[in-house]
Amino acid sequence: MPKKMRFSGGRKMKRDEVLMNLFSEDNKPAALENIKVVEIADENFAAAVAGSMLAEMGADVLRVEVGDEAKSVTPYGVTVNGAGIPYLVESRNKEIVKFDESVKDKIFSADIVIDGTAPGYLETLGIGYSQLSVKNPGIIYVAISPFGHYTSKAKEFKDVPDSDLTAQAYNGYPTLIGNPYLTGEHSYPLRAGLWAAWTMAGVNAAVGAMIALLERLKSGKGQFIDIATNDAIAVVTTFPAVV
Repeated sequence: MPKKMRFSGGRKMKRDEVLMNLFSEDNKPAALENIKVVEIADENFAAAVAGSMLAEMGADVLRVEVGDEAKSVTPYGVTVNGAGIPYLVESRNKEIVKFDESVKDKIFSADIVIDGTAPGYLETLGIGYSQLSVKNPGIIYVAISPFGHYTSKAKEFKDVPDSDLTAQAYNGYPTLIGNPYLTGEHSYPLRAGLWAAWTMAGVNAAVGAMIALLERLKSGKGQFIDIATNDAIAVVTTFPAVV
């Protein structure tokens, strides 16, 4: 049975005092305080979503851009000083820098690295998992790609664009919104929501990273976490996929 909360003087805390203490932010560390995260991506918004979630929980997130494609991506044609609204939203609570040799030390010393680039690309820059884990065995490396890094599909579809639309289409998710077997206006399959597949993959990546952090507390070991965007959206595709 859990112990009752008491003040230092021994007095039992009343219910409202307990609630006030639980929900007060005063002198309370964030869940991921002192956790260093490096998010490396170009136009992959799943990586940006994962980084934002970890930042919301107190992690120190550095976004390292190996390209600037994400900055201009916007579904509505609306930009602010050349940046799309989604980019601005998912850049919250982050420090953003361009990739160069000066940031490599921060990447090698990170607790978590989020890789939103094409499989194998960071290896060519000297900052892939095989290189980082040698110098930092406790590193948690979260890779996000359309079909994962090591599956047969990853090899077969290595040239397929890493986009939310292709992930949704491959899984038949648009058929949940439109019916391809009917005729008439608005009967065709429709893309769902605002980057539903990328968002699901980003959530999976953030949760996977936190689970790996818990394991590291016990074992001291890091992990490679392979997130496939197509797997992430398939979980919520309850209608038989048309592939």
